[in-house]
Amino acid sequence: MSNGFSPRIFSERYYRALGKFIAEFAEIEGLMLSALWHFTKVSTPVGKAVFSGVRAEDASGKIKRIADAENWSQHRKDEWKIISDHLTILRSLRNDLVHYGVYWDSVDTWYSTNKRIAHLPERVTIRQITPTILRNATNDLRKLSVLVFVFLYGDQMAVSARKKLRRILKRAWLYIPPAQETSQLSGRRANQKR
Repeated sequence: MSNGFSPRIFSERYYRALGKFIAEFAEIEGLMLSALWHFTKVSTPVGKAVFSGVRAEDASGKIKRIADAENWSQHRKDEWKIISDHLTILRSLRNDLVHYGVYWDSVDTWYSTNKRIAHLPERVTIRQITPTILRNATNDLRKLSVLVFVFLYGDQMAVSARKKLRRILKRAWLYIPPAQETSQLSGRRANQKR
């Protein structure tokens, strides 16, 4: 990876998994904006005018502030925290992919790193990316969409409809961000250069 150049070797599995992940992230961005409109009680035209450019994480933060202002129950705040926390995890993965790109490591394994722009060595991050990791993150985005939907409209849903969604809601999160892998991959790269 000297001088920032690395071969870009991608597989069809990677492209499919990446495309689905990015498309699903776009869906959650829209859903979070709709949630913000819902909680601010503005109409869609007003929401478009006032909240244009608000991203998912910012919408989540604004909703948290609404929860404080309206004195939501602790249970309701805890439910929103689950949504917000996992959105942050998935947004971090998405931002690394979109802003840093990926570099080939081995068959069906790439990594994303901020090494070219990190101003201090301790700020360097490296994240492994595989089609399986992207599929897991995509499935978590789908679960997150259901969580948000139920959070917004669960009280208005028929019991039978909520039962059908229970299986998705009870499923464990599939994407767990790995511990920082800087030393492992940096060491491998150093050995390859020798």
